[in-house]
Amino acid sequence: MPPYVSRCLKALGDWLIAAGQSWIPPLPPPPSGGPPPGHPERLVDEGVALTELERRLRDELPGWPYP
Repeated sequence: MPPYVSRCLKALGDWLIAAGQSWIPPLPPPPSGGPPPGHPERLVDEGVALTELERRLRDELPGWPYP
């Protein structure tokens, strides 16, 4: 094998090793099931009644399915 081919193959091998070492796996997906406890967007229990302001805002939403 000519020397330049061997040098090119060694350089290619070194590049592949470096690329493999710099690869970082993607982050795992967030758990499903809604926001975690204590998150500001966490929904309240169904047993809690809406305030007057919340009822007025709900009534302004077009097509809201609940009375």
